[in-house]
Amino acid sequence: NKQLKYTASNSFWDSNIQVPYYDEKELNERQLPESIIKYPYLTVSDFLEPVIFELDYKLNYKAFYNPDKDNNKDISYALPLTKRFFDFFTIQDLMNKNSNGESMLEINSYSSSVDVILRVPINKGKDIITFTRRYESKENSFESNLTPDLKNNKGVIERLDAAVAVYPFIQSQNVNEYRIGLYKVKDYDINLIYFNKNNKSINIIDTKQRGEDNVKSSYDLVENQFEYITVNYFGYSNSIIPIWKKQNAANEKFTFAVDFGTTNTHIEYQIGNSLAKPFEINEKDIQFESTISSKSTKGGTPLFISRSIEL
Repeated sequence: NKQLKYTASNSFWDSNIQVPYYDEKELNERQLPESIIKYPYLTVSDFLEPVIFELDYKLNYKAFYNPDKDNNKDISYALPLTKRFFDFFTIQDLMNKNSNGESMLEINSYSSSVDVILRVPINKGKDIITFTRRYESKENSFESNLTPDLKNNKGVIERLDAAVAVYPFIQSQNVNEYRIGLYKVKDYDINLIYFNKNNKSINIIDTKQRGEDNVKSSYDLVENQFEYITVNYFGYSNSIIPIWKKQNAANEKFTFAVDFGTTNTHIEYQIGNSLAKPFEINEKDIQFESTISSKSTKGGTPLFISRSIEL
């Protein structure tokens, strides 16, 4: 094993020392394993959550970051990353490949468990420390009350019957107001928190509730740009990361004309002195995105939720 320097230029870490998976002390109060040296070292539990949320549908991975190695399944997962992870790394860090062409975050799912791999760059990216955690399914466990065991690095899969939609799905200098819909099939206490590029939560200006026969929904209004969303459920959190459409502010002058008909409304527009043309909306112009993929083939929960989003 390669020897790595840590507290001083001439101090090398002994790779035979067993580092715990979890340290309950505050970061600045920790001592290095098998040492009296106080040093803010990090464990797997500082970066990976105890629970991973299983989504009962195919994730819209074109709009939301998905490190799952298998995009063809009819289930997917939220990201079990802690808030502390984003204190050290940006969204771009997470999405970039390392020098070996590997993703920083990787999710591998099996019939009754999920393995999460987090490759953390150190030494200015020259070396990698790999954190892993296995999450077990409650449904397929012999333990009736399966709960996370952080000291032994054992996580739990929790099913989340919910979806999120964001409007407008763009980042631009001129856009600072967003509406985010949360859709759930049961009246569980689920809430969303939005974080900016400095990893600070932003204020929710207003929330409206709406209920239908099969789906309960709420709509948050925020007036700041955000980088990621945490879904908070039963005391646990996972992250959802939008892959924003970037749009530069336009300097052209637009002129619109609207013809309100009895059955149809027709809109035309003109940019500067160019010829007027019909205002048309195709797939690439859709202004909102939801976590449910349009290619999701399952009925039941995803079908009820996707119909509500379309409404």
